[in-house]
Amino acid sequence: MQTRTISITIFLLVAVAFAAPNAYSQWFGRIHNTIGHWQASADNRGIVFNNDNRGGGLWNTQTLVFGAGLWIGGIINCPTCKKAPVAMSVTYDPNSARTDFVPGSAIYDGASIDSSTTGSLKYQPTLSSSVPASEWPMRLVGQNPSYIDVIPSRQSAGPAYMIGDEDIFTIYKNTDRTFWTPNDTTNVPRFEIRTQIGFWGSGFWSDVVVVKNELIYLGSDTILNPAIALAFDGDIGSGGSAVSNNYLRGFLDSGVNGCMFRSGSKTSPAQPLLGVYFLRGISSTHISDPGLTTLRRWTIYNDPGNSDQRYNFMTSREKDILDTGGAADVRVLLSSMSTTSLLPGDTLHFDYALCGVQPSNSNPFDTTAIVNCGKIITALYQSGQLGSLAVHSNSTAEESITVYPNPAGDECTIVSSSDPIVSIELFNTLGISLDIQTTGNNSRSAWLHLDGRAAGPYYAKINGRYFVKILKR
Repeated sequence: MQTRTISITIFLLVAVAFAAPNAYSQWFGRIHNTIGHWQASADNRGIVFNNDNRGGGLWNTQTLVFGAGLWIGGIINCPTCKKAPVAMSVTYDPNSARTDFVPGSAIYDGASIDSSTTGSLKYQPTLSSSVPASEWPMRLVGQNPSYIDVIPSRQSAGPAYMIGDEDIFTIYKNTDRTFWTPNDTTNVPRFEIRTQIGFWGSGFWSDVVVVKNELIYLGSDTILNPAIALAFDGDIGSGGSAVSNNYLRGFLDSGVNGCMFRSGSKTSPAQPLLGVYFLRGISSTHISDPGLTTLRRWTIYNDPGNSDQRYNFMTSREKDILDTGGAADVRVLLSSMSTTSLLPGDTLHFDYALCGVQPSNSNPFDTTAIVNCGKIITALYQSGQLGSLAVHSNSTAEESITVYPNPAGDECTIVSSSDPIVSIELFNTLGISLDIQTTGNNSRSAWLHLDGRAAGPYYAKINGRYFVKILKR
């Protein structure tokens, strides 16, 4: 599918209206995180981490660059169409950062602002640290994270739901027909996508990003064999520029699914590693998560170009798990395809995570840490513990907790520099609670007993809020 390219250079917290040819008002905004080791941005056109003035999300003083967006595909079944069912895709292009998605269109979506607040753009990206908790759009309704449109209803709907210490929330759609391929509008499915991105401010988690996507199908036709994929471009090199050889390797086992980038450079210092982890595939109330069905790599010169080629590429069920030959421009597709039909009104989910790791100069190609990072994130995600890692009100809380000795023997001491320690809950790396110890005093230090525990990593949750990692010898 060919898309229309729009060049916009608007920055943090600035929303600007611009007109498409038929004067359908569009509202554009981009927002950046403020904590952790990632410098990332997201806008309301479906371009995650990509920025017009820098190559993408940057990690560790610009030594690693990441830009991404979603592909959506399927076989549209339209009995009223003149054509036979055809393959289609709604596309983000990691080669050019072009996208079929746009902010909400006033003419197709009604009011382009929140109905409750004059001048508050519904499709303006939101940073959790810049708004009161009562106005954060994602709320925990019952046990389910839910988007609440009307601002005054948010606080009463339930507590704020955040993934990390600081989140970005953005909405985008492809409902504006002026951005579709001419004379082919009947075969373009309409979606609204809500993306929530979680960042952490300190410790192990400051190198991690988690992205959750909720996709609402707005079309009236059944889509056969639907698929969702993450299309992305990762570059590794000093100063944010790619080195001559970037290698990609997939890892597929019981603990983690996804891939890693590494550099082929043997120069010192060692180049970082990027892990991209698949957490949840295309799924809804009646579509079971089929997992990661396709893992493909390509470069600019063999980019699948049209809808049929892209759909076949994303649903090939191929899994490239070996190192590439060291290309400077490696693109990757992590895809999940279901054989259950997508019905009008379905809400789908597709989640993934990132992790940056700096290996030592003495062992620059050691991938153990990048694999283990993915296993920890995956285990906590699957057990529902990931959201509880967020500190929300204090991004430096983990730094206020000290554990010694660490690695520990049969016991260790946990010290808080601020609040008294009331409780300590111990978790394994699968997110399973092993023990809860209450102190019953007003002290800012407490013993944690590990006798009888196997050697390895554990997590201690302090006062029901702060997580610290402990290694048992």
